[in-house]
Amino acid sequence: MYPIASRDHDDRDTVASRGRERLRKSQLVDHRPLHTRITSDRLRRGPVRAVGVVAFTAATVLMASAYANAEPPDAGPSCPDLYVFGVQGTSESSRTADPQSTTGMVGQIFGSITHDGTIGYQEIGYDAAFGGAPGTGPGQSTFTASASEAGQKLGDAATSFHAQCPATRIGFVAFSQGAGVVSDFARDVGAGRTSIPPDRVAGVAVLSDWTRPPGAEPIPGRPGQTSTDPVPGTEATASSQVQFRPVPSTAGIAPNIEDFGDLTGHVVEICIPGDLSCDAPPHAQLLRAAGGVVAQADLHDPIAAVGTLAATASAAVSNAATTAVLDDVQIDQGQVNYLPAETISARIADGADPRNGTPTPQQQQDAAARIAQVAAAVAADPLGQIPRLAGQIGAAIDDNLAANADLANPATLARYAGVVANHTGYANSGDTQRVATWLDALSHDIGQAAP
Repeated sequence: MYPIASRDHDDRDTVASRGRERLRKSQLVDHRPLHTRITSDRLRRGPVRAVGVVAFTAATVLMASAYANAEPPDAGPSCPDLYVFGVQGTSESSRTADPQSTTGMVGQIFGSITHDGTIGYQEIGYDAAFGGAPGTGPGQSTFTASASEAGQKLGDAATSFHAQCPATRIGFVAFSQGAGVVSDFARDVGAGRTSIPPDRVAGVAVLSDWTRPPGAEPIPGRPGQTSTDPVPGTEATASSQVQFRPVPSTAGIAPNIEDFGDLTGHVVEICIPGDLSCDAPPHAQLLRAAGGVVAQADLHDPIAAVGTLAATASAAVSNAATTAVLDDVQIDQGQVNYLPAETISARIADGADPRNGTPTPQQQQDAAARIAQVAAAVAADPLGQIPRLAGQIGAAIDDNLAANADLANPATLARYAGVVANHTGYANSGDTQRVATWLDALSHDIGQAAP
């Protein structure tokens, strides 16, 4: 194994308590938690602002300004070898969450890290809501709006930190709602769509990722590989020893098939079988559609829920109809054919997915014109058109039933009988500890490669 400079949790609490006392005595205005480097002599060296906690209020600006003015003129940020951003799951965070919290699934990972002297971390506070549905925490945002907020705050925080500590390697960990947010951000980094160079990212670990692409590889894009690629510029002497288990060959409930670009090999997908978020049944497209509708709904009270669910479902069907008419209905020399590239339930699922946007006014006009052309062609030759279309529509119905066969399959229903326990079981399964060990290993490898 590799050497890890571990410390007792009580010792860390004592050090943290002393640090907070120093802050109170110094009468600094900014009371946000600081992350500091704890050296072998247990003294704090160079306080580091908890970078990237997004709060666009005048009070926060004033507090940050006062803190900056209170520092000695030559004091600079203490940049650790590895700085990890975490995004919690639904109900586990809030906009005022403590960025140094060790609660929730991500907090359990951070609380198990032992390389205090070389790893910094920060949780991203956001609404972490699911439309205000009972049992999903106090947040009222829709799931879609909540995830969008988390993505914006994560991007701002990571960008700000990289500007402050350009030599520090960055890591990301997340659970459930946060996992999809981090996965999408990792795709952006890997594709060069952010200001963070991919070679500055040490690794990404997502648990219960609802955007997980299909495939049983825990390291997407690396078939048969169970450990992450070396951090660029390191030899992976420690991180290569941390092995991750295969995941179900299915996909998340809202899969994103875009790869991770230059971050391929550095992203870990962790999914417990039967966790519907990351292990959705493959033949249940209507489930995907329902998930997309619910994700955009206001569920905090029954009346609001009925109204928003109906409106969202109606919009999804309208989007699906427009796309189906333009893509699947063909008219060639007066002959009408319905040749669907996707089942109608897949079209509805796509229409309910806010990532896909909505048809443009021009597309809606084109669809209306296509429908008029179909009506004219059928009216001109009903005996020639209707039997052929009836056969094509019948085949499409059969395909649609097959695409949702899992919804009536007893074996599938039995697989998801323990969906709640599966979704929340990543600590009991040892996965949170494994991710913490992996972060320690990444930090070790980075430190060994340092000049």
